[in-house]
Amino acid sequence: MTTKTRIKISGPGMVYVYGTCTVTGNEYGVEVDFQSWKAWKDGEKAQDAFPNLTADQREFLISGTSPAEWNAMFGEEE
Repeated sequence: MTTKTRIKISGPGMVYVYGTCTVTGNEYGVEVDFQSWKAWKDGEKAQDAFPNLTADQREFLISGTSPAEWNAMFGEEE
């Protein structure tokens, strides 16, 4: 069920990481600072590279799994 992510430039110094949710069929994405994205790709922990993102957004960057896919696999958080 994992979404394959793609990346595009979304503005000065920003990238948009996105993919199509296999559950909803909708595009899901996260816009992040390019330098933070590069630091993460170079090995920095997601929580350190993206402290302003939610856990769902960081999970999407790490695994390509959108919140809807996560909920379909594991259920809603109680």
